Amino acid sequence: MPIRMLIAAFALMLVPASGRASDDDNPYKNSKIGDFAIYKMTMKVAGQVLEGTMTQTVIEKSEKEVILQVTSKIGGRAFPEQRTKMDITKPFDPTKTNTLQVGVDAKVEKGKEGKEKLKVAGKEFDTVWTNYKVTGKAGDQDIESEMKVWMSKDLTGALARIEMKLTAGGMTVEATMELTEKGSKK
Repeated sequence: MPIRMLIAAFALMLVPASGRASDDDNPYKNSKIGDFAIYKMTMKVAGQVLEGTMTQTVIEKSEKEVILQVTSKIGGRAFPEQRTKMDITKPFDPTKTNTLQVGVDAKVEKGKEGKEKLKVAGKEFDTVWTNYKVTGKAGDQDIESEMKVWMSKDLTGALARIEMKLTAGGMTVEATMELTEKGSKK
C-alpha cells in the first residue's frame, strides 16, 4: 500500500478524534496532565489487514488550552509524534480540525446524528454518533471518505469509536478505531 494512502487514512481518522461537536462543552475542559486514551486501529486495503494503536496523552494544560501528544503505530510502522493544541474555552468542533500538519487538506461536512449504547474499554457508555463526509487532498491525490464517529461525554476526549471508508488514487481503505483503555499516568 502506498504510504500516502496510509497517512491520509490515519490523518482523517484524527479529524474527529480530538473531541465532540454534539455538546457545548469542550471534552478536555476537565482533563488533567497525564490523562490518556489508547485506541486499537484496524485498516483493510488491497487485501491486507493492518492493525495498530494510537495513544492520546494530555501533556500540558492551562485554564485556556490543552496540548495533546498523539503517538501511533500501524502494521509495525511508527508514525511521527503529533502535538495538538486546543482552546478549551470554546466548544470543540471536529469539522474545524486541522489535518495539514500530517499532509492532508480536508473539508469535513457533518451528516446525520443519533444515540446508541456502545461497549468500549470494557464498559458500556451512552454515545452520540455522527456521520461525516470528508473530501480533500493528501499530497497530489484527491481523497473522499465517509465516517461514523461515536462520542461520549463520559470519556475524557469523548471519542469511543470511528468507522471509515476512504477512497484515493483508485484504492479503498476501510478502517476502524476503538477505545481499548483510558486512565491517567499520574
